[in-house]
Amino acid sequence: TVNLSTDPRSGEITGGCIHLPESLLDEIRLRRFIDLSAADPAARDMMLDDKELASSLAVHTARGVAQLLGLATNYAAAAAYPTDSLRSAAFTRENGLCSSITALNDYNYLAQPGDKGVRLAPSDLGVYDYYAIEWLYRWYPGDKSVREEQAEGEKLIDAKEGDPMYRYAPQQVLSRYDPSAVEEDLGDDAVKSGAYGVSNLKLIAAGMDDWIGGGDPDYKLRKDLFRKMVDQYHRYIYTAMHNVGGIRLDNSRRSVGEDKNKVG
Repeated sequence: TVNLSTDPRSGEITGGCIHLPESLLDEIRLRRFIDLSAADPAARDMMLDDKELASSLAVHTARGVAQLLGLATNYAAAAAYPTDSLRSAAFTRENGLCSSITALNDYNYLAQPGDKGVRLAPSDLGVYDYYAIEWLYRWYPGDKSVREEQAEGEKLIDAKEGDPMYRYAPQQVLSRYDPSAVEEDLGDDAVKSGAYGVSNLKLIAAGMDDWIGGGDPDYKLRKDLFRKMVDQYHRYIYTAMHNVGGIRLDNSRRSVGEDKNKVG
């Protein structure tokens, strides 16, 4: 969680803190198992080594820093890349899993057994993050007025118009009407992404008991994992269902549309 302090007169961020709760470790273990254990045998071990733990905590910390700098959660960034491209080693090594770390995706649950070299977890900021930071904090030399700086910022927005990697969609709270901006989604084809996810869950369900072995004598871990699997299955189904009757929202500037519709 992130706590911000702001100046009520201007909205300027004056301070903040990032809180990583102790329970986050258990959440990382469970999420890693559910998302990756079908494709990555290393994820079947519930004991995280120091390197894996440090990598996971770095991602969560980077998200917190992004929020402290004023970046809003952008679930649309998770739908910026083609679903099948996220099974490509070359593509994921170059582009990561999402165009923004604020999309809150922890692991590449689309990776299938046999997908060699595919990036399984985010590690870098995405292109949208650099773009948003530039818009928020870019320094314009010279004695420019507020309106002149605003015009420069709008040029940056216009240059990325229509590019899905730079798209922002507001977080949906009461309902899910835009299927391209749903939490914990991944890839631009929700039906295909869900099919890959369900295929992995079937493999996990079949092998989970053997993978855990005698390390869970009271079956508490198996119980927690099974609940997570059911929740994940429902999420795949409902994410695909949002496409029925759903609408896609593009928050373009009005002036962009006016410019495009001008008749010469």
